[in-house]
Parts: sequence; C-alpha cells; structure tokens
Amino acid sequence: MASPNVIVFGPTGAVGSNAARTASALGAKVTLAMRDTSKSIPGLSASDEKAGNFSRVQADLTKPDTVSEAVRQYQATHAFIYLVFGSSDSMKATISALKSAGIQLVV
Repeated sequence: MASPNVIVFGPTGAVGSNAARTASALGAKVTLAMRDTSKSIPGLSASDEKAGNFSRVQADLTKPDTVSEAVRQYQATHAFIYLVFGSSDSMKATISALKSAGIQLVV
C-alpha cells in the first residue's frame, strides 16, 4: 500500500507540528500548509525538513480557494486541520473545498 499524501494546516503550532512530524515518521509525504511559509516549524529543523518528505505551500483555512489549490497541487488525500473560531459558515466552505479537491480523510 502506497504512503498517503498528507496536508497539515497549522504546522507552526504545537499540535500541527507534531502531526506533521508524526505523519512523516510513519512514511507519509507531508505538505505543510501555512499562511506564512517563511515561519519555522517547531521540532523540525531546516535540514530535517529538506531530508524528509516535506513541502511547503501557502494556504489559509479561511480562504477555501487556497485550500483546494494546495490540496490539488500536492495531490493530498489526507488532511489535518484546526478549527477556525468565528468562521461565518462554521468552516463549511473549507470542508467542501477539501472534499472537492480530493481529500478522503480529515483529522
């Protein structure tokens, strides 16, 4: 069975960075979806990032078009997301964007 392509939103936070590192340790190709791709990832050095199966992409869970583009660009099938408080539609558009772009599993 092929390793999944995982997109992790919020990898600069404690939980998101742990999810990204764990997915990589389990053999997944990991896309780090970030509003600011220049930020560092806690627990992941630049050399470890380059040596592992990590890619960075600019995406924002409050902008569903960036979410679907990132998922399609990196052919992700699994996603790790966080709750965006104050979302006008309770993230319905974002979840729809994930699903329509090919995500099969969301954590």
